[in-house]
Amino acid sequence: MNLREQIFDVFVDVISNVLKKPKEEILSNLDAKFKDDFKMTSLQYFPLISQMEEKFDIEMDYSAFLRNVRTVNEGVDFMLAIINGK
Repeated sequence: MNLREQIFDVFVDVISNVLKKPKEEILSNLDAKFKDDFKMTSLQYFPLISQMEEKFDIEMDYSAFLRNVRTVNEGVDFMLAIINGK
């Protein structure tokens, strides 16, 4: 399993837990927008970001995440860029 796949798997698990939605629902629409389609609130971004930071031992810019990440795939790419830039 490559790094992107590892990030993807963990990200989907974390999103599923934060949003309290089944993983299948997340996986069935990877281009769904967090705010519009999954009805994610601003308060739900904090645990999402902090759990990903903890699991991958990285630091993410909260503002940059909110500006640049709207979907699962964008989130995975965002984190991959951070990890590769370490």
